[in-house]
Order: sequence, then structure tokens, then C-alpha cells
Amino acid sequence: DVPRELRKIENSKMMQVINSPYPIILETGSSTYYLSGGEIWYKASNPKGPWQFIEQPPKEVAALVPKEEDTRTSAGESEESSKIPKIVVATEPTELLVSDGDPKYSPISNTDLLYMSNSESDILLEIPTQNYFVLISGRWFSSASLDGPWAYVAADKLPKSFAKIPYESANGHLLAFVGGTEQAAESVMDNQMPQTSTISRKDASLEVTYDGAPKFEKVGDTGMEYAVNTSSSVLKIHNRYYCCEEAVWYESDSPTGPWTVSTSVPNEVQEIPPENPNYNVKYVYIYDSTPEVVYVGYTPAYMGSYVYGPSVVYGTGYYYRPWYGPVHYYPRPYTWGFHVRYNPWYGWSFGLSYSSGPFRMTIGFGGGYHRGYYGPGRYRPYPYRSYRKTNITMNRNININTGDINIGNKNRPANRDRNNIYNRQENRKRNVERPKSRDKPRPSVSKDKRNNVYTDRSGNVHRKTDKGWEKREAGKWSPPQADKSARPSQGDLKKTRPSTSKPQPQLERDYRARQQGNDRARRAQGSRSSRRR
Repeated sequence: DVPRELRKIENSKMMQVINSPYPIILETGSSTYYLSGGEIWYKASNPKGPWQFIEQPPKEVAALVPKEEDTRTSAGESEESSKIPKIVVATEPTELLVSDGDPKYSPISNTDLLYMSNSESDILLEIPTQNYFVLISGRWFSSASLDGPWAYVAADKLPKSFAKIPYESANGHLLAFVGGTEQAAESVMDNQMPQTSTISRKDASLEVTYDGAPKFEKVGDTGMEYAVNTSSSVLKIHNRYYCCEEAVWYESDSPTGPWTVSTSVPNEVQEIPPENPNYNVKYVYIYDSTPEVVYVGYTPAYMGSYVYGPSVVYGTGYYYRPWYGPVHYYPRPYTWGFHVRYNPWYGWSFGLSYSSGPFRMTIGFGGGYHRGYYGPGRYRPYPYRSYRKTNITMNRNININTGDINIGNKNRPANRDRNNIYNRQENRKRNVERPKSRDKPRPSVSKDKRNNVYTDRSGNVHRKTDKGWEKREAGKWSPPQADKSARPSQGDLKKTRPSTSKPQPQLERDYRARQQGNDRARRAQGSRSSRRR
């Protein structure tokens, strides 16, 4: 008589709501549900609510949820941190747009756009049309009202003002989702760059667990089948079994193993449609092999980041039916519901709009999920500090500190490198250490001398300063070209072209390209240093 969303908790009289990323516990004796928010607790007579804040749950209930270290700083510990969040229940993947009080809007310079300044969501208002735009999982939606209905807008069909958003403003990260911008092209290029590794065929191993006997279903209209009652990506192709686990391919004559490292990927894998939850394994590759090792790699699409049109998006957008079995529950990757956001410096991350104050998001408990709401394996989109103030800590190996940063800051950390599946502690034993080349000179970014001199197509020399562009003439640098108030006289125009003319667009493109190259070099050096430690 136990509903399929409930499972007994081992060595306890309590039960757990398993089809939720949050710890929800049923006290069977009282028919009361308890929801853990980290520091605070709620109770309800129905998991759909309404939820009521309580000072403390029963000790038996509190003991089931591990206490996590609170890494929040003292910054922001104010009236905001004492507010008790309201619980909003949704039974399907839903994005929540929140503002701190009534919406407040601030202008985005050089555009016809306003942005909601008291929201962690990316909500814009186009002044001429009074239409609202919101960015969710890399996709734009528009509406004439904040109450909806919302309609999808392709990245290359946005109003022209979107492409004029200043790169180094608080909204500069939005350019990565505006078709035709350099930032969108850069994100597409990044999404096609693989992480690679050399895997030992002897040391790599795999065990696949099923909820009961292996159960397979067809993969669309293909001749393949996939296992539905496991958290692993197991495919049946031509009566042989293949499993992609932690960005490495394995194969076996049996769905339960033993498994050996594959040296090639069947061509049929590329036929997996996006409607299938294993769609992402198409982006794990085998480049070559020897009797001892296999050379492998994966692109960000394996982690849920896909190129769609002129930009990138998170997730396929499809709903994948989870597995409810007699013992286990296996969730599938979600596109919606966690406000996943992206910027060029950190990659994909959890959004912060759905929580504040003392509420801490704890994803699952009792060991958590192996493959779940976010994608393959233990992958989690990296949570970064927002460019607006917030006060939230996300636990289960996911911590967010408070504070402000400029979203256009050039000091881009190597978070995407640290998210490399092959570099994870539990996966390093599979890797074959590459030959050391300590004597080989490495490119580096100068720390003492500014790398700010450029030439245009005519051979003229320019440099970029904090005040604008300068041009080298007669052994001297001209005044900053950003000063537009100084207009040349008619006599000056007859003599020669003034040195304070606006620099060619090529120089700005070269400047951006060099900045991006320097950032990549810093990330690579930081990644090498962390591996050596």
C-alpha cells in the first residue's frame, strides 16, 4: 500500500519521498511530512503542501538528514537572513521567477532595454514594445506580461538592442545568448572543445547495478535498446552491450558484465534521438587505442551543454520518464526546474533566484543520487557567486558564498577545468600519466608588462589604455581617443586626419581576442598547478 513516490528508510520507521531533490521525510506514526531546508524545517500533512515553518522537527527526523558545514560569510547576515522563505510546490519541472519586493528596473546603457535589478533572474523589459524577456537554461522567452503566457524566441530573432548590451556591464553575460555576437560565437566554440584523457585498459573498471533483472526498451526507431532500470547508460547494439560511464566506453557480452574498456564506439550511437535520456553519450569519443591504453574525450554536450542555433543551451528540453522500481528510484536529467544559468567565465551553474535567507538547498540525502536531476554521473553545474547580492548556501558538495562580483571581471577562474570528469579524484586511477615535459618552455602571460599594443591593417600602431585608444605618431602617443568632446576645427580638417579618430573595429576585435586568449592561458596554468599539487 506504499505509494510509489515513498520508500522506507533503512533502519528507521520513517519513509522518504524519493521523487524530489529535497529531503522530505514522512513520520509514519503521525502522517506528517517534514521538509529540510538546512537551517530551517517545515511540516505539512501532504507533500504538496501547504508547508508550515517549525522551530525543530522530531529528533528521529532531524537525525536522518546529515548536518552540512555552513560556509556562508558574515556578509549579508542581516534582516534578509532572518526571512523565512515560502515553499512553492510544483509537480513538474518549473522555473520560478522571484523579485525582492515589487519589480524594480534599471536601464542598460546604449540600449532600449531595462533589467529587473531586484531579481536574480535574467528578466529584461524592451521599452518600445513593453515586452518582457527572460533567459532560462540558455533559452529566451517573451511575454507581454510577467504573468505570461511565455513564448520561445530564438537567439537570432531577438530585438536589435540585445546585441548592444555592454560587454562589461552587469548584464554582459547575456551576450553569449544573442545570435551574431562575438560572445555567442565564443560559447559555441568552447562547446566544441573536448576534454581528453588516456585511459588504462587494465585499471579502468565498471559495475552496473539494476533494480531487479535488467529491463530494456527500444531507442526510438533505431535498432538499439537501452536499459531503463539502472542509473547507468547501457545500450544493447547487435546483441552486445555498451555502457558509457564517467566519459569512458565499456562493453560486454552480458548486461551485468564483466565489462572491458571499448576501443571503438558503434556508429549506431550517433542515431540516438534527443528524446532518449542517453542522448548525451553521443558526445563521448574514442580517438585511438593500443593494447595498453585508450585515448578518449568528451565535449560539454555530454554534460548537458548543447549548441542550438547560434548559441548554447542547457539540456535537451525533453522530459525523461524516471524509473520507479521495487527498491530504487532513478531520476533522469532535467532541463528545467533548477534555474541553470551560464556565463563565459564559469560555464553552467545553478541559478539563485529560487531561494534566499536561511534556506539551504540540500540535494537528496542518505548517499544522494548517482545519476539524477543534473546529468551524467556526479556532474553538478558549478555554482558561482552572483553578480548581485545573495545569501544562500547549497550543500551536498555544492557551496555558494555571498558577495558581489562584476560579471565582466577579467579574472576568470578555471572552474570548467576543475569540472573535468577525468580529473576527479575517483576517476584518476583510470588515467595514464602523460609524459612530463618540465623542460619544455610553456607560454605564459606577462604579469609585469601590459600586453596592450596593436597594429591596424595599414600598419599604424595603437595601444589600449584605461582611458581609451591611443595612436603612435612621431615617436609619441596621441591623447586617448575616448575623448569625443574635442572636435577638430575646419582648418584642422583641411591639414590632415587627426590622430584622435575612432579606432577601427578590427582593433576592438583584436583586443577582445587577446583578452580571451590570456584568460584561457591563465585557466590552463591554474589547472596544471592544481594537478601538480
